[in-house]
Amino acid sequence: MKRKIAFVLFLMATWNVSWANIQPDSLFQEASNSYNSKNYQQAIAQYLLLLTDGYSSNDDVFYNLGNAYYRNGNVALAIWSYEKCLLLNGANSDAQVNLDFLNNSALGDQESVPENFFNYFWKSIYSLMSWKWWTISVIISLAIAIGLFLMFLLSAQAQRRRIFFVLAVLLAFVFILSLAQSVSGHFRMKNNKYAIVLSEAATIKSSPDTNGTSIAVLMPGVKVKIVEDKNPWIEIIAPDGSTGWMLESELLPLSATIPSL
Repeated sequence: MKRKIAFVLFLMATWNVSWANIQPDSLFQEASNSYNSKNYQQAIAQYLLLLTDGYSSNDDVFYNLGNAYYRNGNVALAIWSYEKCLLLNGANSDAQVNLDFLNNSALGDQESVPENFFNYFWKSIYSLMSWKWWTISVIISLAIAIGLFLMFLLSAQAQRRRIFFVLAVLLAFVFILSLAQSVSGHFRMKNNKYAIVLSEAATIKSSPDTNGTSIAVLMPGVKVKIVEDKNPWIEIIAPDGSTGWMLESELLPLSATIPSL
């Protein structure tokens, strides 16, 4: 009797795990089918449902969502989606190409403050792999480094000890680099200080007040840096380096999981 109960419980657990894996994949396929059928609005709704259900760690969802938004005529949300995709997977070259295309064609040539060399270099390294693989690399490199160090301790030959020691040091460096990239990537995803302008002709004010002096007007899709949040106003830095205040409703932070429109 106990064996039968255990077998039934095993089947239930297996069914639950299978359902958890199949349901998102099935919905992802349905969204892809909607996109291929040029039903972009339905595809957007299905991709957003995936994100709401906790499928937000898959860069392909954000990439396809960006494609659907673009085909549906919403460039700003397409840019936001591609930016989210690249936060998860900096190595997604298709998302980078599409983002560059929209920034160049839809937004035109805009003056921007150049990024400092260290940030550019660090992001370039991050873009070699996805955040998921940087995290996996932490575990693999640490395990191999420990194994090599143990072989160094146990080896009797001086030449082998030197080889194992050098390899262990190299893997330790890979471990430290992977850990730093994984931690910084996770921080950028959860505490990102950038946002995408959504509103048409969004105005930057000199103060957090509707009566403040208008400094500049930004197009939808422009990426700005968040400095301070004084609900309902947000102090931002525009791409040209100018600072001012915008209404929170005119922006969509990259830290958001889904567009709250």
